[in-house]
Amino acid sequence: MSIRPTVCRPRTWWGALVAVASAAGAARAQEPGLPPRGAFVLGGGLDAFLRDGDRSTPQPTIHAGYEFPGLAARLGLGARTRVRLAGDFSTRAGADVPLRVDGQPAGTSFRAGRSTAGGVLLLARVPLAAGRGLTPYGLGGGGVFAVSGSQQTFGADGAPLPVARSTRVSPAVSAGLGVEGAAGRVTLFGEARATLLPNGTGGTPRLGRGVYLPLVLGVRF
Repeated sequence: MSIRPTVCRPRTWWGALVAVASAAGAARAQEPGLPPRGAFVLGGGLDAFLRDGDRSTPQPTIHAGYEFPGLAARLGLGARTRVRLAGDFSTRAGADVPLRVDGQPAGTSFRAGRSTAGGVLLLARVPLAAGRGLTPYGLGGGGVFAVSGSQQTFGADGAPLPVARSTRVSPAVSAGLGVEGAAGRVTLFGEARATLLPNGTGGTPRLGRGVYLPLVLGVRF
């Protein structure tokens, strides 16, 4: 009589992510004689992008990075602070913007193509309270973002004109709040940030000043 080992398969992407992170954390913890290491950060969620007062539909976003050990202390930020080098990326589909005459639909004014927003940030994460269980924290920093998009307009006869594409690179300032809690050898977290992109040079399509608002759930291991 043979006994087959039981393999537990996570039913969701979240379960798979936690399982992989737990295995990686356990493997790293078993290495003897090594100095403290940093932590990888991986998360996903939704974001809203506000551009010159225009609101967009929330879209999926990815947040990934690495927290360096001891860097905050060397920078004089305190022993409890952690410095994270991370990237954000999101993309959103385009849509037709109707042309209205006297309040009535009269064809298509222009067609906004797919747009993307992505950047690299250096963030300082500071715990706001000490203790067991869930721990709130604040984080802030800056970096650089690139926003790109395309737009197709139509002539008076309804014929499509050449597609206009534009990319804007902007400095970025980001700040937010989060909460974290230990789950075995990994740490689960949720955080919300606001990233200001002050580059307001316009263009066609217009890619002016914007605020990027990601809401992310993730794991640190």
